[in-house]
Amino acid sequence: MTAVGYHFAGGPFPGADQIEIVGCAGTGTNAAGLHLSTPMVTAPGTFLDGSATYTDAKGASFSTGLDPYQVVITKLDPPGGVIEGTFTGSVTGPTDAKKSLTATFHVCRVGDENTP
Repeated sequence: MTAVGYHFAGGPFPGADQIEIVGCAGTGTNAAGLHLSTPMVTAPGTFLDGSATYTDAKGASFSTGLDPYQVVITKLDPPGGVIEGTFTGSVTGPTDAKKSLTATFHVCRVGDENTP
C-alpha cells in the first residue's frame, strides 16, 4: 500500500472536516501501519486535536483516546501534490499497554473525499 493523505469532509451534523494520513510499513498482511485524523487543517501548522490508530506487526490495534497527540503539517499541497509533516503521541492498546510514537511523513495527496 502506498502512503496517502486526503481531506475528508461531510456527514451528518456537525460533520467531519479533517486531513487523513494513512500508511503502512510494508505490503504484507501483518505490516505495521498508522492512520492519523486531524480536524480543521486548512494550511500548514501545529495541531493538538485528532486521533491516531497504530497497528503493530502482530495485528494489535492501539489508539490515542485521551493520550497526547501532536501533528505538525509542514507542507499541504492540493490533490496531486504531497502532504508532509511529523507526528508525536502516545497510543494505548490491548491490556492498556502504551506505546510512544514519533513519525515523519511525506505522502501523496490523493483526491479529497466528500460524503453527503
